[in-house]
Amino acid sequence: KQNEITLLEQEAEIEQLKSKRQRAILISAGFLGLILLAVIFAVFSRMRYIRNTNHKINKQKELITDSITYAQRIQSAILPSQEVMSELLPDHFILYRPKDIVSGDFYWIKEVQDHLVIVGADCTGHGVPGAFMSMLGITMFNELINDRCFDAPGAILDRLREKVKEMLVQQGNHDEQKDGMDLAIAVYN
Repeated sequence: KQNEITLLEQEAEIEQLKSKRQRAILISAGFLGLILLAVIFAVFSRMRYIRNTNHKINKQKELITDSITYAQRIQSAILPSQEVMSELLPDHFILYRPKDIVSGDFYWIKEVQDHLVIVGADCTGHGVPGAFMSMLGITMFNELINDRCFDAPGAILDRLREKVKEMLVQQGNHDEQKDGMDLAIAVYN
């Protein structure tokens, strides 16, 4: 009887240990399941955040690109047209390839009295800042060479330099920003 009681106690103890082991496994599995769910939730939340951020960035990029493309149409409109160029210079070609959508380069031509003034310019900066400078340069040439012409390209350049310094509030000091343009100008009689 004593052996049977010991045997039953051992079986009960074994069952109790099995039960504890099963409970430990269930608790561990539940804990791992919760951790897994938390990780999955965090990953999906992060993916949703990244997707929303990418959507916002793409929308901003689209708005900026649309705006710059519109600026390109404006910039193209103030450059001399192909018809004007063909009329003033029948045998010519123009190589105009902006690095970005808008350009800091420009060309300009005007016939005044018996002179033909031709300009090719490269403004400081490229893209939008360069485009601002090119618009400024074209505006200044339109202003400087209205219905009178200078026989000397040097005189035009001197007046242009003074206008650029005045408009950009530059003193000509060594430590200030050097905004301006490099250009070639020809006055053909």
